[in-house]
Amino acid sequence: MTGSRARSASLGGHASIAPLVAALVALFAVPRQELRPARTCATCGQAVPIAQVAQPTGAEQLVAASAKLEFARSLEGRARLTQRLGAIDDLRAVRVLHPGDEASAGAAAVLAARELRALDLLDEATVELEFALALDADGPQASGWRLELADLERRRGEVAAAVASYAACAQDAGLDETDRAHARLWSGRLSLGLGRRDEGEKILIALAYDAADPVRSVQAFDELALSDVAAHDLGRAAGWIDACRRRHETTAARATPTGDRVRRALMRMRGLVELRCALFDQGPLESDEW
Repeated sequence: MTGSRARSASLGGHASIAPLVAALVALFAVPRQELRPARTCATCGQAVPIAQVAQPTGAEQLVAASAKLEFARSLEGRARLTQRLGAIDDLRAVRVLHPGDEASAGAAAVLAARELRALDLLDEATVELEFALALDADGPQASGWRLELADLERRRGEVAAAVASYAACAQDAGLDETDRAHARLWSGRLSLGLGRRDEGEKILIALAYDAADPVRSVQAFDELALSDVAAHDLGRAAGWIDACRRRHETTAARATPTGDRVRRALMRMRGLVELRCALFDQGPLESDEW
């Protein structure tokens, strides 16, 4: 018996339903782009085929991709990873399927960048943010995207570029005080790391004394103390810690949310820990003041 006859016989005389099945499949099939192995699974190394369903508009495409991302985040294990990567490709597809909708394409790129950053895929995240900025460099959210790019430069080890980016963000009126303080702190911190001591200290001293958020002020004092401990100038390091305590002791004594935050920041000062260790290395401490 030939193969085709054997298959017909195995169906028990019901081969005639094949045309009906084909018709049903065609009726309920959803138009898709061609499947493509867009990703390699980080766990098993196998190609993961991704497909985007074309939506009528860019906004609807963005909504569908965002929903897929939210669903992916609810999963566990390998499925969570592969579905998140698939959702990122769906977000990227917004600009491919709807090239005239720059608003949706930019919003999708930012969402993709943030998810890629969470996955520690920093190079790809940078590409997405740069794409969004190219579409809307002067928009209301552009300043925040530039700060995110500065953070990515820092995490990628591009320290000099990050210092320049943070310095620009520190002067950007499009950012609020909290974000500008974040940029100032990292600008000063990284400048010290590059050996630009005078520049870094100038930035951090200004932040220590004029930061609207007292916790940022404590962090700036802490960086100054750490720098001096590293330079073996323990007396100067102790001076920064003492100045920090005196500046914030009143706020720290208050039974308020801000007081709690400041107390925790003072207790977590790494400069104080490093100073104590350095003083101990010089000999037994005569008191617990440091």
